[in-house]
Amino acid sequence: RCYHAQHGYRGVVVGWDAQCVETEEWRTVARTAELVHGLHQPFYHMLVDQRDWLDHTYEPPVAYVAEEACWAPEIDGQAGVPP
Repeated sequence: RCYHAQHGYRGVVVGWDAQCVETEEWRTVARTAELVHGLHQPFYHMLVDQRDWLDHTYEPPVAYVAEEACWAPEIDGQAGVPP
């Protein structure tokens, strides 16, 4: 179980890439240039809880999330919801 640290949606990681493998167009739309650790960090394929995917009902509930944007309370040793 994990959360997107900025958007707050819940999900589970179902795959990952050692660094971002998306297209330049996707990276521009996702504003990856603003990431603290850039493209050279793990990016996770997250299956998002549909209850949190309300704004994107026309798309499947799958997100591609930079490691710095993932918050996993069980791994981080914290309880509750994302900061």
